[in-house]
Amino acid sequence: MVGDGANDILAIRQADVGIGMSETDSSFAASFSVSRVMDVEAVLRSGRSTLTIIIEIFRYYVAISCLKYTASMILAMDRSSYSDGQFTYLNYLGTLEIVILLCLSAPAKELSRFLPNENFMSLENHLTVIGQIIISTAGVMTAYLVVR
Repeated sequence: MVGDGANDILAIRQADVGIGMSETDSSFAASFSVSRVMDVEAVLRSGRSTLTIIIEIFRYYVAISCLKYTASMILAMDRSSYSDGQFTYLNYLGTLEIVILLCLSAPAKELSRFLPNENFMSLENHLTVIGQIIISTAGVMTAYLVVR
């Protein structure tokens, strides 16, 4: 809901996304405040970008967790395990730079008609994660067999 606050301040407050004009009363009740009506597009682009980044981080963490499990099982087959330094690197330093790079990405220059898939349990998200797991696991297993 976008409004100037004259008679729509309650609607702005109750909306899923309330956008108020910055110099009016609605800016105090709204989730976002803009100075021009044209800035509403920037709010929408930022929201879509944020949603996409959250979904990508979710996909990444699911896939990397399965890959860590696969690597741990390979090490267990050889009666070995990660050292403390390797475990720390895998859990913190190995994933931190990906998340930082994803968070630094900017919204699109223009608003598109395409809406991001906001359902974590959608078929698209499942197929993407399963594909990443299959490719990563195949790579780890191939590397293990070649090195061994």
